[in-house]
Amino acid sequence: MNKWASLASEDSSLFLKEKLDQLGKRRKEIETGIQALEATIKEIEKKSATQELVMPALNKFPDVFEHTQPYQQKELLRLVFHKTILTPDSIKLALFGSTRNRTTFFM
Repeated sequence: MNKWASLASEDSSLFLKEKLDQLGKRRKEIETGIQALEATIKEIEKKSATQELVMPALNKFPDVFEHTQPYQQKELLRLVFHKTILTPDSIKLALFGSTRNRTTFFM
């Protein structure tokens, strides 16, 4: 009886060791993936525009828009607005970078 118990113990011990090795490898893969994602996020944050950079440009937009040709105005609007919805009662605008926050103007 003790012989069977020791065999079962050895088999389960081997099984547990294999599983722990697999889990250890998986953990390393996940940690490596997380590090890669964190590096990517930092790189994106370095390249992103800040509010201090964007606001002066947006403040100049009406002056620039006023002095452009109609085809240029159309292209400028396409660069600024993500989505525009016109209804008989309102105009809804979604700017690029803030698609969750739509501004509604009522006519």
